[in-house]
Amino acid sequence: MEYPLDKKKALLRILICGSVDHGKSSLIGRLLYDSDVVYEDQIDAIKSETSEFRNENTADLSLLVDGLQSEKELGITIDVAYRYFSTIRRKFILIDTPGHEQYTRNMVTGASNSDLAVILIDARCGLQPQTRRHSFIASLLGIKKFILAINKMDLVGFDRESFEKICLDCKTFFNGLGDIEVSCIPVSALDGDNVVTLSSKTPWFHAGTLISMLEEAQIFSKSNTSQFRLPIQYVNHISSNLRGFCGTVASGVVRKGDVVRILPSQKRGTVKAIVTYEGELDCATDGMAVTLIFDSEIEASRGDIFVHEGQGMMEGRRIDCTLVWMIDNPLVANVTYDVKIGTRICSGKVSTFHSKIELENLTEQPTNELSLNEIGKVSIDLEDLLVFDLYEESQALGGFIFIDRETNETAAAGMITGLGKF
Repeated sequence: MEYPLDKKKALLRILICGSVDHGKSSLIGRLLYDSDVVYEDQIDAIKSETSEFRNENTADLSLLVDGLQSEKELGITIDVAYRYFSTIRRKFILIDTPGHEQYTRNMVTGASNSDLAVILIDARCGLQPQTRRHSFIASLLGIKKFILAINKMDLVGFDRESFEKICLDCKTFFNGLGDIEVSCIPVSALDGDNVVTLSSKTPWFHAGTLISMLEEAQIFSKSNTSQFRLPIQYVNHISSNLRGFCGTVASGVVRKGDVVRILPSQKRGTVKAIVTYEGELDCATDGMAVTLIFDSEIEASRGDIFVHEGQGMMEGRRIDCTLVWMIDNPLVANVTYDVKIGTRICSGKVSTFHSKIELENLTEQPTNELSLNEIGKVSIDLEDLLVFDLYEESQALGGFIFIDRETNETAAAGMITGLGKF
């Protein structure tokens, strides 16, 4: 179930992704430029940079986004770039992610914070393996609305048949991703066709511009639970006999006077005060960073989770999950990693490989390892008892990362799908 957030001029976080060189940065640059949020000195600067790096006399709008020196020289996005702008109707954060397979991990970072995905597809190339990978990962991470921007339509003469063929191929693929809303639009980021201004070159397309689609998009909460969850970030020793428990509310509401339970210890306490940087509150809701003070001394530590009395979470030492593997060294069974979920870190290792997902047709194949950028279903054995939600219920407490103990690299992103069986 999804929960619309019907707020006037609400903020929309937009993931811009797709295969390398399909025009993501150019599209963002065009959105910013045609929305009149770019200053003249910025345009002058990128004209100079275009001349320096591309030996061209016109302004390359992708340079508004590609900030790293290596990105400018190579003409590809490496890091995740965030750009803010607004229209009369809505506020936006554009999240530009790398298209190159080598930087899929950066794309995962961007997708985890997004409400909607715009997938760039080169009209000459159609649906590519990396396009499939990005789309599948975005859907795994809870994105339910996709806009497929069929870009570089100028290079195929704005041919309607080419556009419709790509749309059909894409929708066939997306049908395998579950409850996903998909829209297609023909664009040319280079010239701005159908980005902010409706193009006369596509008289056969009547669904409006990309910016109008974004302005009208309904936002949905990624959390499907209204139950109170607050993972403890740290304990503040206010005095010898008074402690505050600090963290960010992951979901739900907490009020002064509420009786809460501490997991996994099952101890209880009554909230005496809710403190923020700006002062005390009567209640706090999801996304708010707070300090809870109780009416009596209680024992709790970093990684524990506050819930309301009468509410529970899943717990166990084996979890079933979907993993996106993100480092060069392959994942094999019985190698120990640090598992970070919420504010807690414990040791864990893959005990069972159930399948590897083939992105070409979304089938599951048997495997005994995962290589770079592969996605699989596994069971993980944990050293300690873990308290968690399913990912479909709470991304904050149902998602986790694998951390390589030797390099401290993030090795994988995981989504818990169930309690594993021994």
